[in-house]
Amino acid sequence: MKSKLILFILVLVALVVTLAACDGEAETTTAPAVSTTVPATTTAPVTTTPLDGDDAMAAYEYVFQKMKALGGYEATVTEEHDLGLQETRVKSTVKINLLDGKKGFVSSRVNKEYESVDMTYLDGVVYCLVKSTGVNVKYKTTDRATTLAFEKLFAEMEEENKPVTAAFVKRESGECRFQATFDKAVGRKLVYEMYEGVSLSAFSDIGYSVEFECNADGYITYMKYKLFFTVDGASCSYITETTYHNVGSVPEISAPADASSYVDESELE
Repeated sequence: MKSKLILFILVLVALVVTLAACDGEAETTTAPAVSTTVPATTTAPVTTTPLDGDDAMAAYEYVFQKMKALGGYEATVTEEHDLGLQETRVKSTVKINLLDGKKGFVSSRVNKEYESVDMTYLDGVVYCLVKSTGVNVKYKTTDRATTLAFEKLFAEMEEENKPVTAAFVKRESGECRFQATFDKAVGRKLVYEMYEGVSLSAFSDIGYSVEFECNADGYITYMKYKLFFTVDGASCSYITETTYHNVGSVPEISAPADASSYVDESELE
């Protein structure tokens, strides 16, 4: 089952105040005299952004554009999939850097009993480290399915899914909390991608929304996406929570230190 990491981040929104001072100097003649002047101070208007206004939709779009301009992020992503009687929990560390070419890193574990996988994407090659009880397998691959998963992750930073409605839930000391709902067509597209080959008539009651928080500096620190739907009468949900780290910066991503020990996938038995 394919799962989708949907992740957003903001760059710093600066409130600029400029102070300019002009100093006068006293002139001295035969009769000593002292002239005192008061430095003149001018203050430039404070630069505001949509985050300072009351138009939540404009603020949402502003956030998206800032995320694209940054070109990367580092985050912890937790996905919970409730598919009727089946529940799956995936926890991942995700790093994206599009400033130095397309680079990515994902470390994931499915539930607690399953093995974990570390994947580093560089120059079209994915270095995979599969860790299970007592056994580690290291290999590199250019498999289209694996590289395409990273390409889709990169593309999500360029996609623009505009919400139907957006609202400020809370604003306090410069911090903001948003809530937005997307058009049903966006939710349907996600569901159909996850359930390829299943008749579209099997799905109903599809809903898709997101809530996120910004700190006082205008950076997104937390996001939560909710995708709900019914398939063949069973209620299902995909909930993705993302917590951002080192907010406002792009992580360094390099090949594993022991990259030379990674064998080609074709050499695995």
